[in-house]
Amino acid sequence: TRSNDSAAQNGTNKNAEDIHAKSSYSLACIEAQEQKLQDIMDAYAGGISQAYKYTEEGLGVAKLKLQALAKDVEQLQATTLHELSYIYELRDRIVVARALVAHLGGRKETRWHSFGEHGDYPNCSDDGLVYVNSVYKDGEFQVFQRPLVEKGDTYEHTN
Repeated sequence: TRSNDSAAQNGTNKNAEDIHAKSSYSLACIEAQEQKLQDIMDAYAGGISQAYKYTEEGLGVAKLKLQALAKDVEQLQATTLHELSYIYELRDRIVVARALVAHLGGRKETRWHSFGEHGDYPNCSDDGLVYVNSVYKDGEFQVFQRPLVEKGDTYEHTN
């Protein structure tokens, strides 16, 4: 019986090692996808490596890369509930990144120099004194502008 206990213990240890190895691999895959997200936003959506500058072309590249990344993330598999929460968090971050890219493209001016400069539209314009809003519909962000509300007025939108 002692040898059976030892064999059972070795089997348990082997299972634990397998689970740990799978978990480590899964976590590494999740972290790699998270890094891809960071790299996309940094390079194409006005990150620090670009001195907070972006262009229409860069935003287009970011949009395509984020769509591809979202598909890749759908293939991730979790071995623990903790990893599952990381995957869902990453999916949410990708949606937020896509919204940010859409909103950056929706403003055709540079409103705040050094906080985010639109390379194709480096100047500030009175036409830019608007709210930039969006609706997420059919997997895409539809960006539109609404007028600012004057002091004391109530804002009610119709769309």
